[in-house]
Amino acid sequence: MREDSGRVHVDVIDDGRGFDVAAVRRGAGLTNMEDRIDALGGSLQVASTPGSGTTLRATVPVSADVVAAS
Repeated sequence: MREDSGRVHVDVIDDGRGFDVAAVRRGAGLTNMEDRIDALGGSLQVASTPGSGTTLRATVPVSADVVAAS
């Protein structure tokens, strides 16, 4: 997790079995995460390759007041 230019970036990486992002239908978990991040004005990227794990990258804007308090 890091803050840069008024945005919080969170990367979640695993070394599991991975999956083909283009071929797999998103389940409720990924859809709900994307919906919640989108509601905050952010974005979620999912990168995965079969046999090579998965990376989720979320970026959410924050106000200067929130950053100063942390």
